[in-house]
Amino acid sequence: MNSKTIVDAWERRVGPSTAHLVTDTHLRKENLFASFEMACSDVDFSDKTIIDYGCGGGFFGLYLSNKFIVKKYIAYDLAQRSLDVAKKNLEFLPENMKEFIKVDPWNIPQLHADVFCCFSVIHHMPTKEYLDYFFGVLNSSALKTVLLTCKYSAFESFQTHPYKTTKEINNACLTNAVEIAKRLGSYNLASKTYAEPGKYQYMRFEHA
Repeated sequence: MNSKTIVDAWERRVGPSTAHLVTDTHLRKENLFASFEMACSDVDFSDKTIIDYGCGGGFFGLYLSNKFIVKKYIAYDLAQRSLDVAKKNLEFLPENMKEFIKVDPWNIPQLHADVFCCFSVIHHMPTKEYLDYFFGVLNSSALKTVLLTCKYSAFESFQTHPYKTTKEINNACLTNAVEIAKRLGSYNLASKTYAEPGKYQYMRFEHA
């Protein structure tokens, strides 16, 4: 699946809730913040540079601003509409503490930060080839800490036509921490949570 197909879907066809652009009855801020707390409970973000890959509306940046004084929050997203919402939600942050980057899904730039976060994104990734590419970029970086969530399945699987319906986008890729660890040979799996099939699994990797 090429970059244009993926980007077009997130710019136009994918609804605001699925794209994490709004907090409404489907996606509540308190639930989002609770999930961030689950993912980040043993990480101190103070005075660190953080990449939020697939930032949506920048809600993780809001979470960080409530708890830490970070050095810089860098929001990555492939959809300009997501970055525009994130900029508005985080306009109160000083300019030197934030950056917003539109990324080509098949041409991810070199990653430089203390902590890399990718929440509620992996289950949207459309193919095994794309998953391999994404984790190849991540594995070759020198990031100290990597925080991820995936929708759990004991066996990695992919939808045949992931961008046909919203339900298929939400379950495009089901995987688990052990499978992800196989792709991140430069990192040690430091922690992971238990998850029921189809529910979120949280994991933390530290550079070896």
